[in-house]
Amino acid sequence: PCLALSILFSFLGFLLPIVAYASSPTSTPVEVHVLDVFIGVLACLAVIFAHEALHALGFLLVGVKPGFHVKRVGLLPVFCVDSSGRAVPPLKFVLVSVLPVATSTPLLVILTFFLPKLVFYTSMACAQSLGGSAGDLMFTFVALKRMRPVVDKGVLIKILAG
Repeated sequence: PCLALSILFSFLGFLLPIVAYASSPTSTPVEVHVLDVFIGVLACLAVIFAHEALHALGFLLVGVKPGFHVKRVGLLPVFCVDSSGRAVPPLKFVLVSVLPVATSTPLLVILTFFLPKLVFYTSMACAQSLGGSAGDLMFTFVALKRMRPVVDKGVLIKILAG
């Protein structure tokens, strides 16, 4: 279910800046070159690090020292931030979990509206941001459903008993 949600969110993330571009009164046709694709890939990598930095900020805001790791999910290396083994109350975990998607997605859409020439980059970055947030939102749902302290392990969470 997480992969399907991630694909759906990536698609929506790709469309949101395009809608903002089409709505912008200053939008003009955009040409895409090979260099643009390279810059777009770099923008997606920057989004990954910014996304995890926002999780780290969330942990700091709730009083937990974040841990930074590179882990493997299947064959893929994944950069992630976790709670360094500390339990986080469920409502505070929700803040940590949704902070990246709640800040970066609206920012990218607004940026596209005011700077429509960036639509190629912002649509790639927004797709990356929303697609990467699918797991975060699933973790949020589980934390709210169980309402127990959560230990974030980066690529998975552990819900504590009682």
